[in-house]
Amino acid sequence: MKTSAVRNQIVETASRLFYKQGYNATGINQIIEEAGVAKASLYQHFHSKEDLLVEYLTVKGAETNAALKAEAEKFEAPKEKVLAVFDFLAEVSVQPEYYGCNFLNIVSELPVDSERVRGIIRKQKDGVRAMFADILRPVHKEKLADEIVYAVRRCADYQQGTRQWLANSDSENTGRKNLITKHQPTTAAGLEKI
Repeated sequence: MKTSAVRNQIVETASRLFYKQGYNATGINQIIEEAGVAKASLYQHFHSKEDLLVEYLTVKGAETNAALKAEAEKFEAPKEKVLAVFDFLAEVSVQPEYYGCNFLNIVSELPVDSERVRGIIRKQKDGVRAMFADILRPVHKEKLADEIVYAVRRCADYQQGTRQWLANSDSENTGRKNLITKHQPTTAAGLEKI
């Protein structure tokens, strides 16, 4: 296997395991075994489990931000762009392999002094906030971005309730508005003014 293929296999395996079973519950030996690589190969690319976690979060951050931006860019109006992101999140949260927000799951497992990893998570969340601010800038509502990010986080925090609620929702249009209203009523009110 080429060096880049080995590295990708390690990252893909670790990403799957970190997401599905958690960072603390995933051991280096399990990653090595499931990736089908030698221990020396893993340590050639990643000097520690934390280095591997940093790569996982960096890759997932880029993928998540790109996916959110792609959904928003399907629409022209700022309000529709914001609602499209919530539609996307609602759709993702009902998938069988959805175990919550990659970043919030990890941050809940970290010790307080894990500043390097927390910094990456903050950067990803700041990127989402900046995306919403950019979307809302044309209508001079960029300050609403903080509330929207908070609503996104609340949706992720209550994903099990959101899944059940969405399963009982009678329409897509009602669904996305209720998803926001349920988790952040002031944000919903702000969006109505756009």
